[in-house]
Amino acid sequence: MVWVNLLPWRERRLASLRRIWLKGLLTPFALLCAVALVITIQRQFNSLKAIENQTWRQSQMQLKHVFTQKTALQRQVSAGQVKLDKLERRHQRLMRWQKLMTLLGEKLPVGLWLTEIRGDVKTVTFTGRCAQVEDSALLRKALLNARLFDRLLVTHFRRASSGTLDFTLVGHWSEAGSDD
Repeated sequence: MVWVNLLPWRERRLASLRRIWLKGLLTPFALLCAVALVITIQRQFNSLKAIENQTWRQSQMQLKHVFTQKTALQRQVSAGQVKLDKLERRHQRLMRWQKLMTLLGEKLPVGLWLTEIRGDVKTVTFTGRCAQVEDSALLRKALLNARLFDRLLVTHFRRASSGTLDFTLVGHWSEAGSDD
């Protein structure tokens, strides 16, 4: 015997009700899962953002600390450079004086003697006596040839009662040798 369904609409209706009932149960469950998923993602995002903010604050503090150290080191370097420049200028002045003294030891004419050498950063004054005018001219020529001085001026020249000639020679240090 063949089974014939005389009420197909009823079975369709029951299947439709089952689908509606199943959708009614699954929709809140799916919504609940979606809300839980969104909350979990938001919490992870918030915790990652908190870690990022904390790392950023630490980086900023480290950067400020490093910047402060850099500034302090730059000040130290600048102070050291100023001190080094000052020492180099002093060394150059001392080297000029050493060269002058060596030159005087080698080139001082026999009939000439110096009674005083006085100097500062810009000029040197030589005071002395000589037996002949040519001796002072030889000293002046030797000093000019050494290129230590830009100008050498005789400011005083007179015969003393003892028969010797008193002279004063003022030399202006050359600019090439002076960094002051």
